[in-house]
Amino acid sequence: MEENHSAEGWLPACSETGAYDDLHLVGYTHGGKAKAELFCPSARANVTAATTLSLPLALVRAENLTQLEILGKLPAESDVIRALRQSFADVMGAEWDAFGRLRAQRESDLAMEVGDELKLGS
Repeated sequence: MEENHSAEGWLPACSETGAYDDLHLVGYTHGGKAKAELFCPSARANVTAATTLSLPLALVRAENLTQLEILGKLPAESDVIRALRQSFADVMGAEWDAFGRLRAQRESDLAMEVGDELKLGS
């Protein structure tokens, strides 16, 4: 079965295998240095002994990232953290754009035009 690679640029993938399934944000130590990566189950199994955090990607929020960095569970400003923050910003920007379009459409739907047949004040 051939995989569809058209989404490679915008879907998060495992840092080690490129897989898209069951991703976790994993904080771990390697060579005495704190690291953070997105890992699928097989990649997580490789760092189990060194793992300090394993959070399903679906539960990760922008606010969590800062808190986890402050607590020392994630290294400050790693590449994956920067990418996640940018992704959250892009999604929120798109949501605000969609909200603005919806609001503008609703406001235009409410517009009441007064026809020439009403001669008010004459």
